[in-house]
Amino acid sequence: MPRWITYAALILVGGAMHPFAPETVAPNDNRRPVGTLERGVLTVALEARLGRWYPEGEGGRTLDVAAFAEEGKPLSTPGPLVRVAVGTTVRATVHNRLDKPLTVFGFGKTRGLSDSVVVPVDGKSALSFTPTAPGTYYYVARREPDPLGGRTVEDAQLVGVIIGDPPNVKPNPSDRIMAMTWGCRVDPSSRTGLDRCTMAINGRSWPHTEHLTYSQGDSIRWRVINFTEIEHPMHLHGFFRRGDS
Repeated sequence: MPRWITYAALILVGGAMHPFAPETVAPNDNRRPVGTLERGVLTVALEARLGRWYPEGEGGRTLDVAAFAEEGKPLSTPGPLVRVAVGTTVRATVHNRLDKPLTVFGFGKTRGLSDSVVVPVDGKSALSFTPTAPGTYYYVARREPDPLGGRTVEDAQLVGVIIGDPPNVKPNPSDRIMAMTWGCRVDPSSRTGLDRCTMAINGRSWPHTEHLTYSQGDSIRWRVINFTEIEHPMHLHGFFRRGDS
């Protein structure tokens, strides 16, 4: 047998013994904004890829999902945090490395579900907006809707937070940004219409979430963003709070 055939056979056997391992979708605590700021313009390069999410940590439940990352960097859920001062222009590119066209919401002038662009397979789209008021915003994406018109469980982690800060105000290190996501498959045969669900904050389910401790009398600020398709994913007890829309 020719030597090159033997080498080829060994390579094929080796490949069969070591199947492709999907990359991990890491949790994102939303404390490190991304992008390059220069002359009042923040440049951000994002891409959507497939990965394996471990909301309960290693050894727990796994879900194969699509997620966002900075281009060439690890995937995360939620996606990279975009944070700028009001008046800063955000110029973003989104590279779709998934198997279907990707509809992206939130990077236009109006932001949110009323503002969308379709990125073709292996294509890139350039998007731009300038926050005009302080606040908490978001971006989301999906390949195709589920049977109820929402996002499929495979696309439910295609989310990210956008923060517009008041000019000349630095974020308080004790503040937190909490992005609530879920992994929940539609099951018309069940009593609820849903199969097993996983709820997460910043990519982790309790008790694997960040544990926060405060003293009586402390004043802290949480930004809570509900990326699930349900109106009441959680409620809070035992302290005074003020809601800022």
